[in-house]
Formats: sequence, structure tokens, C-alpha cells
Amino acid sequence: MELMTLTQFPHTPLAVPPLYSDALFQPWAYASMEIDAKWLQRETIPRVSALSVDDFIAQFETPNQPVIFTDVASAWPALRLWTDDYLRMHSVRAQVKVKEIKFFLL
Repeated sequence: MELMTLTQFPHTPLAVPPLYSDALFQPWAYASMEIDAKWLQRETIPRVSALSVDDFIAQFETPNQPVIFTDVASAWPALRLWTDDYLRMHSVRAQVKVKEIKFFLL
């Protein structure tokens, strides 16, 4: 039996048009992109207290910047009134309807 060599088989490269796939590109792009040092900081969203409406609009709403409001609820009467004992005393006969919601991932 005679052994065949590669030169005995004609070889022509397969012509494939340029291939683009989001499934292939995105993992590569995310793995090779540089990470901005700001993204690694823990406290990147400013926290403010007692901000006027005009200041909020100028500093955060107009430039579309996130903000965390602190001490917003500190003056609410519910914070003083709604203790565990108060809620037990006033809601012991309350009926609450609960509905199960199912989420499906594709």
C-alpha cells in the first residue's frame, strides 16, 4: 500500500467573507479595554444633605449626574412613631394580599 503525501491533494483555501460577530467581539473588547481608575473607586456618587431644589437642578439634574440624598427622612414622624411595639399593636389584624410573580430568563 502506497502512502499518500500532502502534495498529492489539491489545496485551495476556503473563501470566507470577513466575519463579524457580536458574540465573538464583545468578550474580546471587554477583556482588552482599559479600566478607568474612577470605576474602581467605591464612593463615586456624591452624598448631599439639605439641598435646595434650585441647587439640585443646577448641580445634578441639568448635567444628568447621580446623587444620593442623606437625612431625607430624618424629620418624618414615622421614624419616631413606627416602633416594633407600635406596629404590632396597630397591625395585628391587618390583612395583606401577597401575589407571587414569576420571572423567566430567556
